[in-house]
Amino acid sequence: MGGVARILVVAMVACTGVLLPLVAAADPPAREAFAKLKALRGEWQGTSNKGKKVHLSYEPIAGGTAILETFREEGSGLAMSTVYHLDGEHLMLTHYCVSNNQPRMRALLPAPEPSTLQFELFDITNQKDPNDGHMQRAALHILDDTHLTNAWTFFEKGKESFTETGTYERVKAK
Repeated sequence: MGGVARILVVAMVACTGVLLPLVAAADPPAREAFAKLKALRGEWQGTSNKGKKVHLSYEPIAGGTAILETFREEGSGLAMSTVYHLDGEHLMLTHYCVSNNQPRMRALLPAPEPSTLQFELFDITNQKDPNDGHMQRAALHILDDTHLTNAWTFFEKGKESFTETGTYERVKAK
């Protein structure tokens, strides 16, 4: 190997040794967003836009590879679950809805605001007709370590039908 070639090989190896750790240190947007969800671990209580008392809990499951969100409306028995997880470079959720379907949504990343996670319908299971009602969009606004809001937008017959919102305060971290 000639002198110039040897110098080029040494320079490439040196650059790789310096640049590779810098590239690996930068978290992709989906991993950053997932870390924000993990930080929500614990119990939350609040009020819905209908004035109902509501509860949320966030719990890592499956060895920390997914986050289980459980929603309960006080006094009604209404409960729903949402599972957040990474899928390659995407942050996904599957919402287990009282509408008897399971919308899967993908986060819109990078997020327009650092404190907001927005999700849009990717596909849906157990939906017999495309006009059947389902959650189409979701947004989670992490205001600080102890406050968050969310919004779930329901579509029916191809158009927006209503949006459920909630305002929450952390009552117990786990």
